[in-house]
Amino acid sequence: MKVTCSELVAVILLVKTNLAAIISIATPYWAETLVGHKGLMAVCINSCEWYIDHDFFLQRNLPDWFKATQGLMSVGLGLGLIALLVATLSLCCTCHSCNPHHPICGLLLTSCISMAVGIVIFGVKAHDDWGIELEKGLYGSFGWSFWVGIGATAMAFLTACIYCCMGRKRH
Repeated sequence: MKVTCSELVAVILLVKTNLAAIISIATPYWAETLVGHKGLMAVCINSCEWYIDHDFFLQRNLPDWFKATQGLMSVGLGLGLIALLVATLSLCCTCHSCNPHHPICGLLLTSCISMAVGIVIFGVKAHDDWGIELEKGLYGSFGWSFWVGIGATAMAFLTACIYCCMGRKRH
């Protein structure tokens, strides 16, 4: 079994993509306001509270577009983790007739699209409903978790391109 340099680089990028997506989803800094900050999983005013605490009380009161962003980002992360599993197993595979790079590419492209749609929905609706601006505005700005999510989406696309190119080389 011989692992190529491009396979190793692609797996390392895939690990970093998934880490960035996890950090983006788990941290409460998607929107920073004058009174606190919010993320996809928690809101922090004086102290942080998870949306799922207290029998989902906070989660039930979130707007639908926010729930859609939570779902789309979670689906994107899930697809990225599945791609990482397949990529890791493909490093150990000695089968010469199979080509796992195209399915990995497809998973990552779907992950990228899911996360990109979630980010666009959040960006547009947070601006319209909450007055959130790109830079420090009157009501607040997009936080670093939002930008890490954008980075994770871009890295997913880059990694998908690498896997697609590797899949073509094997034929």
